[in-house]
Amino acid sequence: MPTKNQAKQAPAQYATKEEFNELVGLLSKMNDKMDAVSAKAATPAETKEAESVRKAKPDSAPVPESWDEAAREIIGEALDHVEMLQPRGGGTLFTVIIKPEFSNAGKEYLERHKADRRTKEIGSEGIGGVEAWCKLVKQNLKRPSERR
Repeated sequence: MPTKNQAKQAPAQYATKEEFNELVGLLSKMNDKMDAVSAKAATPAETKEAESVRKAKPDSAPVPESWDEAAREIIGEALDHVEMLQPRGGGTLFTVIIKPEFSNAGKEYLERHKADRRTKEIGSEGIGGVEAWCKLVKQNLKRPSERR
């Protein structure tokens, strides 16, 4: 004998193949929309300011002639050229690039950086900082090669 609940239930209905496929399609579309919403929520939109900071590159600046002359005088023929950058955060980065035949940089370093670049933040030291840095670089070049 059926219980009260069983008696009140309507007979089971089955979906046709077309109805089932339509339901699967709707569920798939809902899932795609939920994925899209989740992706937007996971990566918040970047503000214009944050985007400009992310894309910012340091400003290359002309090297003062006296700095270039000091580097050439101190380092000599090993010097390829010098560069100066002024990062957006402030300061002054002075870089000397050593010719490959005079470099004692390791093989891995040269493969990664493509040149022997030696950089120092000069700040307010000016020409005195450039001269001190070039003397250190020259002293380092006298060390045996680290190439293997």
